[in-house]
Amino acid sequence: MLALVLSYDELMSQNRSLEQERRSLEALLRAEQDRARDERAKREALEEEKALALRQLEELRKSYAILQQEHELLRRRIFEAKAERVDATQLELELEATKASLDAMQKKLEAAAAAASQGDDEQTPPPPAPKRKPTGRRKLDESSLPEERAVLVDPEMEALVATGEAEVIGADVSSTLKYRRGSMVRFVTEKPTYRVIKSPDGTETTLVTAAMPPTIIARSIGTPSLYAHIATDKLERGLPLYRQEEEFADLGVSLDRGTMSRWLEELGGIVGATLVHAMREEALRTALCLSTDATGILVQRGRDPTQKARRPCKKGHYFVQIADRDAVFFEYTERETSAAVLEMFRGFSGSMSRSGGASGSRKRMS
Repeated sequence: MLALVLSYDELMSQNRSLEQERRSLEALLRAEQDRARDERAKREALEEEKALALRQLEELRKSYAILQQEHELLRRRIFEAKAERVDATQLELELEATKASLDAMQKKLEAAAAAASQGDDEQTPPPPAPKRKPTGRRKLDESSLPEERAVLVDPEMEALVATGEAEVIGADVSSTLKYRRGSMVRFVTEKPTYRVIKSPDGTETTLVTAAMPPTIIARSIGTPSLYAHIATDKLERGLPLYRQEEEFADLGVSLDRGTMSRWLEELGGIVGATLVHAMREEALRTALCLSTDATGILVQRGRDPTQKARRPCKKGHYFVQIADRDAVFFEYTERETSAAVLEMFRGFSGSMSRSGGASGSRKRMS
């Protein structure tokens, strides 16, 4: 067995070579670490630039949206000011300033279109826009609204179905709009159609459909919850119908202000002729005290058909009537006279006070 024995000089030479290799490897490691640090710094700088660019883009979008809102707000304020006969000169100047910013891009597009059409020898006018055709009744079945379904059955027909003398062959399905807090619902009413067997051999039959419950407004897509929501927003919260139309559009429902106006007109006649009339009759019959006062108002008389000129306003009076602090009524009369007051409160046998003066007055009605 041979044993190799290295001398001292050979060992020192190997150590020096290993030390040099270690140093070169450490230098390479430090270089790679420095390069990785530089790459990391560049990547962080790029990410910061990207984040800054995204923030600037988002700020520009917000500024553009705010400018559009200001333009729309000024346009509506000018419309309201003209309707109220207020000087809208300053509002129109502000509207022009905002409109100039929004029209800058449109002008560039129009200029490019004009330059492209300079070489055309013939200029044909654009065809007129087609007239919108009436779509008829709204197709609520195609909407994406949540659905509630109610099946209206006929107890007599169901008894005949149970005995085999009739059978269900189909259903009459209709959809209306129902409002619930925060959303709109498509309320589906299903009325089964029954085929009743008249003869023992089954050759003579007749069709019967379950009856529809009474509705507030005939042939309407609305339900009581929707009527109540529209009336509350309009009369209690002061929300105009055109804003309600926009809210319904956001909910996915096309409900125009003309339809809502007709609903409110019909509901006012129904409620005034039934509920309000019954409330006032009960108040005059049971109230111990009525507190009332009259307020003068000016009533427009429209234009004179012969002279086509606006006629001066005439004066009328609104009586506010509070019955035992439980009910409040408003009644219009052309004259504030004793005869008008006696006719207004005919049949009331309690006490009446007038709150017009500092101490008021009280009298007994008979």
